[in-house]
This record gives sequence, structure tokens and C-alpha cells, in this order.
Amino acid sequence: MTKARFRRAVARKNLFLYKSAICDLETVIAEDPASVQEATKELNTVRTLLEEDGGIEEEETEKKHPNFDDEPWDYYSDSETEDCNHEGNKTPCRFYNHAGCARGRSCQFSHAPDDNSVRDELGKNVCLKFLFNECEFGATKCIYSHEKKYLPAGGWWEDQEKVAAAKRIRLSGGLNEYETYEFHHSSILDNVKGQGFASRKHQEAILEHLTFIHENAMEDVASPEPNIPAPKGPFVLVLSFDYADMFTSIHTHLLNTLKKKTQLVHLTGHPKAYKKAAELLENPNLVGVLVADPAIVKRKYTIVLRKLVKYVKKGGSVVMGGSFSSHISPSTFDDFMKNTWGLNWKFGSYHRTTFALNPSNEIVKRNSSLKQSYSMKTVHVDNIKPEMAVYTTAENAHLQSLVFAPVPIQNAGSESPAVCARVGRGLLSFLGDVNAEVESTNTIMAMLGLLDQPNAPLPEPPAPIHRTGLAIAPTFDQPSGPPSKDNGKGKQKESAPGQPIAGPSTQGGTENSGTAEKSPRKLILIFIFENAEMFKSVHANQLSALKEKADVIFVEAPAQALVHLSSPRLGGVFIADDGLIKPSSTHALRKVLDYVKSGGKVVIGGLFSSMTNQPTIAQMFAAFGLPWKPGTYRRMEAQLNRHHPIAASNPTLSDSFSMKSVFLTGFQPEDLLYEQYPPIGPNYESAILHARVGKGQLGYIGDVNAEAETTPILLAMFDLLNPASKELELVPDSQKFVVLVTQLAEEVWRGVTPPFLPEIKQKAEVILGLSNARIVDLLSSKDLSGVLVADNSILKPQNAYLLSKLVEYSKNGGTVVFGFIFANQISLTQFRPLFQDNWGLDWNLAGTESSPMTRTAKNSLVKKMADPEQLPKTPNMDGIFIKGITQSSVVYCAQNRADLWKPKDGVIKSPVVFADVEKGHVGFLGVDLSQEHYRTIAYAMLGLI
Repeated sequence: MTKARFRRAVARKNLFLYKSAICDLETVIAEDPASVQEATKELNTVRTLLEEDGGIEEEETEKKHPNFDDEPWDYYSDSETEDCNHEGNKTPCRFYNHAGCARGRSCQFSHAPDDNSVRDELGKNVCLKFLFNECEFGATKCIYSHEKKYLPAGGWWEDQEKVAAAKRIRLSGGLNEYETYEFHHSSILDNVKGQGFASRKHQEAILEHLTFIHENAMEDVASPEPNIPAPKGPFVLVLSFDYADMFTSIHTHLLNTLKKKTQLVHLTGHPKAYKKAAELLENPNLVGVLVADPAIVKRKYTIVLRKLVKYVKKGGSVVMGGSFSSHISPSTFDDFMKNTWGLNWKFGSYHRTTFALNPSNEIVKRNSSLKQSYSMKTVHVDNIKPEMAVYTTAENAHLQSLVFAPVPIQNAGSESPAVCARVGRGLLSFLGDVNAEVESTNTIMAMLGLLDQPNAPLPEPPAPIHRTGLAIAPTFDQPSGPPSKDNGKGKQKESAPGQPIAGPSTQGGTENSGTAEKSPRKLILIFIFENAEMFKSVHANQLSALKEKADVIFVEAPAQALVHLSSPRLGGVFIADDGLIKPSSTHALRKVLDYVKSGGKVVIGGLFSSMTNQPTIAQMFAAFGLPWKPGTYRRMEAQLNRHHPIAASNPTLSDSFSMKSVFLTGFQPEDLLYEQYPPIGPNYESAILHARVGKGQLGYIGDVNAEAETTPILLAMFDLLNPASKELELVPDSQKFVVLVTQLAEEVWRGVTPPFLPEIKQKAEVILGLSNARIVDLLSSKDLSGVLVADNSILKPQNAYLLSKLVEYSKNGGTVVFGFIFANQISLTQFRPLFQDNWGLDWNLAGTESSPMTRTAKNSLVKKMADPEQLPKTPNMDGIFIKGITQSSVVYCAQNRADLWKPKDGVIKSPVVFADVEKGHVGFLGVDLSQEHYRTIAYAMLGLI
């Protein structure tokens, strides 16, 4: 192991991972005296490189892994049955996994192992959810085996701790192309007992990773170095590794303008271009980077991407433009922005219209030469803050298209084609223009800081205050003694080391003897028994904000806690590491428990979540009588629960933001200050909680990177953000909502039918993207207005239970409408059984037609509307018609078309149907919801007008 670790240290050094290399070399020196001389020499070299270069920022879970006393990991081996490699159409064969498949290798379905099962000794695939005790289909309906008898002895499924660890690994998914290996490795390190469960996937990831490294190494060996001389003086770096030819042919105006302004270095698809890019990103003459295609998200360019992030955080300007938006998928874009840049930007709509400058944007304020407005066909970025938009949709703008009608652009406030945001001290920008409009050249020049004024980096964050000593008792809170002989004239008490760190309203942190402040500032104790300097550096913003509002004392030993906890000015305790839960701190912990139970405020955060193991995290909360347990560890979006008293009394808290955190489970709904979105798995998780403990309050902030948004949350938990206000009771609200059942992501909805989502969200809350179990939970809500089944994914076997619950919901008084692209996707053989078997409706597809239509008066939808005139009266409808329907279920009937409407001869066909089923309704829309009058019909069916 020593040789392997030494070689890994050398490899890490060559990858600029200097801190990890130092960790390996220090471990070699500690564990193997025979290697001290060679390892020490290498260690000195790496330390010098770290001081000079800084290396690449790392987020490895465990740099020291593996420990010398670790047990060997389980390894995975394929079954030796002949069916092991028969993958067919990738869909598991139910017959094979149960009684056996007579078709053998000619079967169209898969007999091979997969990620949702475990192979037993008979070669059958045993259901993973069954082993988790979570399978909703049961032994009969499940496509996998539910028999444990033939599984290998001693497997992870026989140990409940290993099962729990396996669940956590499975629920922590969400991979980017470039982090598959790193993700699996860190997931196992976080959940060591789950490594048996993950061994198959881990082996695949390792082999893929090694293949990737080998292929790149061979490519490097076979390729000469790119002939690119080092630039002399300021330069702009353009990266287009995949689509260079397309980019240069379309964006000639931009490239020519850049060349006139400064030196231009353009790196394309040369096999060693990534090395040159990493080198140039460290060049002090670099004034900006244009990322002209999305190749940067690929694993091959991981080093470049890390350098790029580092460059921005240090104050650089990076623009994603050119061909970038044309070649990146919505899901990849969303993940890339969140996981790489910490931004919750979403891939938005795609259309041409006219845009106008946003005067509140920082780039606009610096660049008066920008075009006031212009038209472009563009990908938008959604979910942005208003000030991030460089351009916004112009007033009275319409869709500009040779195909679609020029409908007004509505509800475009949350998205923009040109955006920017501060990341660290630098500026990250995006322009979605796909046609290289001439006016976009100036937009990109401004984003790079090359138009009128440069993009000045933000100032360095304030350096943390370093204390020179410790104090057992502060002078600040000692009761005043008798006056001195000179009554204090001409003399002031000296400050004792360890007294509160002075805030703006104190004079050097001291008080005159016998003089009391009219409104004494609160005192916040920060418990940090280890790594105090690290805390002060990482959480400098939180510390600075606390000092503005209160006096702060660092408690770095249990004895100090016993003195300070009796202060009459004590406004809160901030537990920033796990020192308080250690045996040596038992008495101090009891004092903190007494304090909170008698009405005090305690927040657990700082380095606690990142420096504390899982059992100790649970132990800490158990000490406060809370059943909170550690959950997943990853970056997710947090959304504010506005019903929580903290949120209600602090309206300035961020509604949502992204953070990398240790999440907790086991809390009560009323403890939830921020919720994880989107939710993962069956267990609700949160990284920001706040609960009652006795007469007091305890908060938890699991943020490991000290995101800016968590600073006001910390202040709010200590009642320091806004003036004290009366605590509000949680009161449930009542708001209509609609559930969309679809496998499509929200950005697809926006792209295919841009007006629909923004428009329906003005009428009701829209629930989209939930798991089947959570949709079923919502079906009993009195606020549910209706369910829109938007595609044919409802027919998949895994959705059978959800379908049965939708049928039950509609028969008990609810409304289920089938529309959007459902009619375009469902086949003739699927349509009739769906409605016949579940609702007893003899409906069938009749084909695509176009006809003038008229609204009927006898349909229950029309009858129940207070104002039927809200529905279009005589529209012309193009769409998919159905037959086998009753006259009373038709909402619109054809005019002068005997082949579509002649009830006396049994000819009844329509694209818009609304039928009564027991106490509820089933609707069908075979028309295009991108047209306004059709959307009105959908809203009526869903009870929204």
C-alpha cells in the first residue's frame, strides 16, 4: 500500500492536486519509516509548488483513504450463466426472473444484471426495492424476482446497517458526465457499509475511468504539442474544443472585433489543447475567457474547468456564448450551472423576439455603447434574479416566427437571453443568441469587460480577526466592583484577552466601571474547540455579520463555557464544531442544554457538518432531545418554507438558493425552515432546520461552503436580522393547485408550449416533477383542482399504481384530463383499453381532422360554468378526434361535417370531450395547447375558470 500511495501522490502532484499529494506523502512518512527520505524530498517539492501555484481547489471526501487498517472492499464478479450478457432491448424479462423464459437468447427482453437488481446464484435478478423492503408491486406483479433463497450468503442485504447505507448511496445520485468515477468513490466513502451494494457500479466506474485515462494518455503520446506561442500582453482566451469550425464560420464579426481590441488566443480540438488552456488560465495577462461551446462539461476537460472556476472566483470574467447554447441539453445546462458554479439557473425558452436593456444590471450601467434593443433568436436562462438580466423581453414584444403566430410574449420576467452573476470576486455571463446577431458582438464585449469599462473584481473579503490569547472570564460581563480610590478618573480599565470582539457600537470592547449601556448589545458565544482559524477563514462573512449586530466571544475550551453561559446579555450560542459532544465537555454541554431549555437560542453550523462523522451528528441532536439523523451529502437547491415563524418574521430571507450540505432526516414538518428541492427518495430531508427545545430554540445549518445566503439565516435564528417581532403561529393556507403527470422536464414544457406554464401558474400552483408516491399523497387534498396527464408515460408498468389511484380519484369526485402531447403519443391499441378497462368508456381514436366546431350546451363542463361565454363559441379545430363517445360528453361538435357529427346515425366524433364518471370527470383534449383558445378549454376542465 505504501508504494501505491506514493505513486498516487506523484500522480496527484502532476494533476495540480497539491493538498491531496501532501496528505498522501505525510501518511507514507508516518506509516513507513523506510520511505521517509524519498517521501520527504517529494513532500518538500509539492509544498513549494503549493506555495507558488496554489493548485486546484479540491472537494474530495477523504484524501487519506484508504486507511492502513481498513478491511478489503468487496469486489463484483458477473454471473457465469449464459444469459448474463443477453441485454435484449434493455427492459427486464419478467418471465426470466420468475418461472423462466423459454425463448432463451432469442427473447427481446433483457436477462442480464442491471442497476435495479441483484444477481442470485441461479442467474435471476432479485428486485433491489424488495431488498430495501420498498417494492410497491409485490412478488406477483414485479418484473424482478422476490426470492432471497438463492442469493449469495453473507451479502449486504443480510445486515440492516448495510441496507441503510445502500439506500443512502442509491438516493444520492445525480451524475454529470465528468464526475461519474468521483461520485461513486465519494459516495462509498460517505457510506462505507454500503460498498458491497455499490461494488458492481463502482467497478464499472473504475474501468470506465481507467479506459478514459488510458485513451487520453495514448492520444497525448501520439500528438505533438500545439504550436501556440505565449501571448505578450493582455489577451482573451476563446475555448471551442468541439465545434470550432462552426463557431468561426458563424461568429466572424465577433472574432474580428476581439482581434481589433486585444490579442486573441483560440484553442480548438487539438488533443493537447486542454493542457495549454490550463496553462493560459494561470497567465496574469488574461483579461477574459469566451467559452464558445459546451465541450468544457466533458470529463476530458475537468482540469480546465477547475482552473476556469478558480479564475472567475479570483476576479476574472468568463462568458458562455458563441455556439454554447446550441449544443448543450437542458438537463446538462441545469446541472452544470448548479454543481459547477453554484447558480440555480435553468435552461429556459427558445424563440425569437425583441429585447431591451435592463438599466439595473451592472454590465449595462458600465457600458453605454450597448444597443438599447434588438431582436435575436435565443435560448433563455430562467430562474434568475431581476438584476442578473442584461437584456429583458421588450414591452409589447411578440413571438417572431415564420411558423407560429405572433403571439405576445407573456410572463418573461424570470428569464433572459443575456445574464450575468458574480461568482466569488469575478463575473460569469451567458448569451444564448444562436444566430450571431451583429448587435450581440457588443454584448459579449461588454460581458468580457472590453466595451466601455472593465469588469472590476469585487474587493477581497475581510480578513478574519485573529485573537492572541484565551480568557477564562471576560471583563465585559463581570459585575461592577467597588469604585477605585481615584474613582476611575483619568484612567481606563485594560481589556482582558478574550473579551468580546468589539462591534461598531463599542469602544474597543470595554465598559467603564459603574456605567451601564442604555441598550446593551447581545452577546453571541461561538463554541469552536478545534480548527478555530479555519472557521474564521471559511466563515468570515458570518463572523463579520454577527459582529455588526452583537458582541462575539470565541469559546475554545469547556472551562470558558461555564463562565460565559451565565452572562445576562447572552443572546445565543453558535456551536461550530463537535467539541461540545466529547466526554471532556459533558459539564459544558449540560449548561448549554439548561440554557436552551430555559428560553435560549442555539444554532449548530459552521464546521460542524463538514468535520463531524455521522454517528456524532446524531448523538449531538439526541442530546437536545431531537431525533434528527444525518442523510445525504450533496449540492441541492434549498427552498424557503414561508410558514415557518423564522421566515414569517424575516421577509428578506432568500426564497431559494443552491448549497452543498449535509442534510438531515427525522424532523417534524414544523421544524422545516428550508426544504430540499427536488426531493429525493422516500425520506424528506433538509439542511436548514429550526425547532423548539423546551422554552428555547435550536437551529441547524448544514451548509459546508459558507454560501452567502446562509449568513442572514444565521442572523435570523439569533433574532438579529430584523427588529424583534412577535412570533407567528403556523397557519395552513388554502390554495388551488394542479398536478401535471408527465415524464417531461419543466424546461421541455417551456420550449414546446412557451405560454402554457407561466399562464397556468397565474391561476393555480402547478405541481410538476414529483414521484408517483408523492402525487398519490396529494390526490386527497381538498385544494387539488385537477390532474393533467400530459403524455403516455402513465401507461408504463411502473406507473400502474398511480394510474389506479387517478381512476379512484376521478370516480370520487376529481377531474383527470388527458392532453398536451398525450394524443400524439398514444397508439391505437393502447387508447381504447386505457379508457375501457379503467372508466368503462368505449372511446377510440378516429384520426386527425380539421373542421369548424361549435360549443354544445348540454355538456356538464359547459353547464357548470358561471359564464360559458369564456369558452370559444365557434372555433376552427385542428387535432386528433375520438369516437365511441356519447353526445352528452362532447364539448365541441363539428359543423356541416356528417362524417364527424351525425348523432342519429351514431356518428359522434370530437377532439374535445368531457365525460362524467361516477362522482367526477374525465376529459380529453386532442388539440394543440400552444393556442390560447384551446388553453382556455383546458383551464375550464381543470376548474381554473
